[in-house]
Amino acid sequence: MTTLREPTDAKLDRLLAFARAHPAAYERRVLLFAFLGYAYLVGILLLIVALMVGLAVFLFGWADAGHPAALFTGVWIALITLGFTVLNAFTFTAPAPKGVLLDRVDSPELISLIEELRLQLHTAAIDEVLLTWEPGAACQQRVRFGPFGPTRRYLLLGLPALIAATPVELRAILAHEIGHLSTTNGRATAWVNGVRETWLRLLLALHEKRSLTTDLFARIFGWYMSPFQRYSFALARQQETSADQAAAEICGAPNLADALVRLAMLGRAIGRDVGLTVGMASFEGLAPAARTRELMRSQQDLAVSRRDLNAVLADDLDMDDAHPPLGARLASLGTEPRVPAPATTTAAGLYLGRRLDELCARVDELWRAESPLAKLVANSGTTIRQEIATATEELARLETSAIAQSNIEDLRRRAKLTEWLRGANAALPIYDALAARDDPAGLAGAGRIRLATGDSSGLDLIDRAIALDRSTGALAASEARDFLVAEGRTEDAAKYGEILREEGAEAAATYAVRAQIRSDDEIAAHDLAPDVVAAIAETLSRVKPVARAYLVRKVIPESPGPGPLFLALVYRTSWFIGTDQADANTLTARISEAITHLVPDVTVVVANGWAGTKKVEELAGAIVYRAAPTSWSRSVLPIWGRRAQTLVLVLAVPYVLMYGYLVMNLEPQLNKVAAPIVMAPLVVILVLLYWGRRADDARRRIAALAGVAGLIGMLTGAFITEGEWTFALIPLLALGLFRPPANAPRVRAALIVGVALLSGLGLRLFAHVVLVG
Repeated sequence: MTTLREPTDAKLDRLLAFARAHPAAYERRVLLFAFLGYAYLVGILLLIVALMVGLAVFLFGWADAGHPAALFTGVWIALITLGFTVLNAFTFTAPAPKGVLLDRVDSPELISLIEELRLQLHTAAIDEVLLTWEPGAACQQRVRFGPFGPTRRYLLLGLPALIAATPVELRAILAHEIGHLSTTNGRATAWVNGVRETWLRLLLALHEKRSLTTDLFARIFGWYMSPFQRYSFALARQQETSADQAAAEICGAPNLADALVRLAMLGRAIGRDVGLTVGMASFEGLAPAARTRELMRSQQDLAVSRRDLNAVLADDLDMDDAHPPLGARLASLGTEPRVPAPATTTAAGLYLGRRLDELCARVDELWRAESPLAKLVANSGTTIRQEIATATEELARLETSAIAQSNIEDLRRRAKLTEWLRGANAALPIYDALAARDDPAGLAGAGRIRLATGDSSGLDLIDRAIALDRSTGALAASEARDFLVAEGRTEDAAKYGEILREEGAEAAATYAVRAQIRSDDEIAAHDLAPDVVAAIAETLSRVKPVARAYLVRKVIPESPGPGPLFLALVYRTSWFIGTDQADANTLTARISEAITHLVPDVTVVVANGWAGTKKVEELAGAIVYRAAPTSWSRSVLPIWGRRAQTLVLVLAVPYVLMYGYLVMNLEPQLNKVAAPIVMAPLVVILVLLYWGRRADDARRRIAALAGVAGLIGMLTGAFITEGEWTFALIPLLALGLFRPPANAPRVRAALIVGVALLSGLGLRLFAHVVLVG
């Protein structure tokens, strides 16, 4: 179940047609394309290694001739860093999906059904069956450690789907998903997905670095990804059709058609129900399993079900989802669309039985911890919760006045806050009061909420809103269009579609003018009050990576009012100690959120590398903040500790290669037993450093710290025994020890670092004793 976003174009249309006509030949073509992609990466990696070796040979000769070879150290470091970036992407393993593990103890009948279908479809074994919160099912494969690693297969069952579907429909759903694992396309899908994830990860990693080398290679790599996206999308689309056909042969086309329709209608019903009855103040009420069970207990109106059927059939996912549109899938199955009969016995009731309550609670708890919405709340710290608390307090103040005695501005704000916090149904009386005063926002709000409940009188309200204020009324035009499509009145819906297109084009033009600034735009000094500028500067002073900030107005010709404000940030940059693109994006988003509380209409942009920076710098009065020169504080070392560990890894590679060369050329009279005693810990150190920088968690941080400490111990032992000059690098390597061990206990981390340091020292001293006898 793969989703890819790809714009429609003639090339993609031709690929889709070829994939339908010649599925086997097309699969071979995509596999060849994927193999070429991996071969291309291997070639680039070998080229980097060849450049490093050639540069090293050149430097030895250059140094022997008395020239300063250190001038080329930066090129060496850049090549090693790029090589590790490619290797990281090449060996990338996607994270396992989240879900509640289901085994034979939980549901022996369901596991037996899955095994029966797997044998019928001749597929590879499924490693894990997971219950998830999604209103559907999926099959995912993960290729570990690059193209030649083992494949792990996951079957994801959405608990809402089990609660809504009949046992026969669930069998058809499972047959479709397990069909993706068939020997004809299972490994091909995993391989192609692995190639796509490898390239996407590589391009993202290159984008997050700022250097001429990585930018050059990003351009070189970019030519492959665009055509490969088309090829892989068409393959995924064809495999969805093949999986439908396999499921229809085993379970019957009508049963599969009913299952597809029921799941599509379920997703629409859940979305409508949540929008009407749940707000941010009741986050717990969004729990999908409990919400679906409550929805299934209510009696579904046949007219509403028919409207939902018309709506899901009209959804055009042709170039947005690997699945063909529902109407096309039903047509290929040779079935007529219909509203499925109510489920007297559900799949959840049959297969999960008495454990259903427990599993629902576990899935909902997992959703609260792992869903995108939950992660958004968690990653924002206290921001969203503070917004909820502030909005609740403001709403309580507004509710002290009766609706009839409140002015229009207060009612608009009250309606907006009520809908956000408590759901659309709670806000409907306030929108009705605004509509009674012929307020466009009230008419549009009341209209769209009534349409969501199936009340056609909302169309008249939306028409009145559009007549009074087209831009405000157009915000509800999509609900009017969708309602008419669900009613089967597609010709009437076209009017609202045209309004949406016109307003969308106008909004895009406005955005291009007011929300973007180019190097050739005319700019003028800002006109903000000194106290506001001081507040902006005070806010920026708390963000250490910001070096300077400029505030300007963009001049829009023939505009009656002042142009938009732009705050241009310049981040500190240097060779190793700088601000990565990923960090800059995160910081910019947080700064924008803070600054807009002071100046609502300001747009925050990053000026690093922007062609118009010089013009902004020359504008009198534009600069509003300049970071004072400061000495390195204790907080600098933890911030750049990860970069220091990257440098340790870069330096460790030639050091290990040097020792490897020495080991292979030991003189006969020396004891070769010492060779593995030296090389084995060095290789382990490289592995720890490499593994520790691939992600960011407590285990990897401690592993990287242990690797740094072990290398320092080895160098110290080499200095004590043989007086090696590499001892001079220890102060530089020690910077890698200042990276905090995340949320792991500091005492345990210190003990591990100490043990690694002493182990490295002890092994090097022991190797010397063995070496010299």
